[in-house]
Amino acid sequence: MPPSRRKRRLRARIDAAAREAALQAPRSARRAVFLRPGTKSFDQGERCEASTRGGDNAQSVAFRQPMNDVAREVARLAAPSVDHAKLSALDLNLLVSFDALMTERHVTRAAARIGIKQAAMSHALNRLRGLLGDELFTRRPGGIEPTPRAHALSQAVREMLVRVAGALFVEQRFDPAREEHRFRLGMPASLEIAMLPVLIEHLTTEAPRISFAVAPLTATENFRALDTGELDIVIGPPLASSPHHKRRQICAEPYLCVFNPELVSPEGPRGTLTLRQFLAARHVRVSPRFDLPDVVDDALVELKRRRRVGVHTSCALGVAYIVERAPMIGILPRSAAQLAARQFTLACCAPPIALAKNRVVMTWHGSNDANAGHRWLRDQMVRTAAILGRARK
Repeated sequence: MPPSRRKRRLRARIDAAAREAALQAPRSARRAVFLRPGTKSFDQGERCEASTRGGDNAQSVAFRQPMNDVAREVARLAAPSVDHAKLSALDLNLLVSFDALMTERHVTRAAARIGIKQAAMSHALNRLRGLLGDELFTRRPGGIEPTPRAHALSQAVREMLVRVAGALFVEQRFDPAREEHRFRLGMPASLEIAMLPVLIEHLTTEAPRISFAVAPLTATENFRALDTGELDIVIGPPLASSPHHKRRQICAEPYLCVFNPELVSPEGPRGTLTLRQFLAARHVRVSPRFDLPDVVDDALVELKRRRRVGVHTSCALGVAYIVERAPMIGILPRSAAQLAARQFTLACCAPPIALAKNRVVMTWHGSNDANAGHRWLRDQMVRTAAILGRARK
């Protein structure tokens, strides 16, 4: 169809759509404003008025239709269409093969260029010929010669492949010094008080516009929050998770006893607690629920012993406040125990029974595995754990 005729038909369809929208507008405000070619804005368009008669009185009614409807129609009609039925028969690999053939002008070298066999390249060329209805390449001494149709297609195919590669395979970059982003973490209080201050201290100058939001660790809710995107990372013990979650252990630290040396006098050598004293003292137990044992209870079951629990809490932050004022013993991971000892003038020592180490695992959703910002965050958590490990030594 000649361009002039296509343009007239497009203009007629736009005007018809505008008139139909105007007639459907409320009578309280009707004035249609049509955008004509050459006008700079809808307000500068040509205004059309209509008259209606009601009974014996002639009444002039101004039709005004919001131009967003007309603008949407203009965009719809002017936008390039995609023939999905035809394109579904086209394999992107065929265009890659075509570009390689145009570049090398030799079937064997073109096949080697994209890592396929010569037979596969010949098959791709035959498919292209059938699809486009043209020979595309003819034989000549030492190679192949593109037909006029192939020459006409070559630039468009190359530009399209460059755009596709740029859109799909562009390397993600994350500049922590410039990015403004909030990361959302789920972790228990014992890790929060140990890791978060160190993390923030090192990122204050390196990533001044990065912020963090921390939620308490609850196994069911935190892993659900990973799936919904409400949390970026969950840090804590290796709880059961889904196959689409990824994990990395960032540290494994022992537990220490925490107590006030003025209220609990160690009976063991070098300020340690004896087993008799450990079992006789009242303990502050930390576990998510009242009916759930902790690592100490599990170890004592193996020894067929029991301890006296004076206070149960789900928040490790409360342990230091309690043992500071009461003759009790708390059991905390080493990083949290040493921090509590410094802040509250408490004593800490190894427990008189063997306890499994506190393994700290970082868990994230698999869909974030390759995300540049997410990788940076995971590296920072690993670095923070390493800094804490060196400080404890």
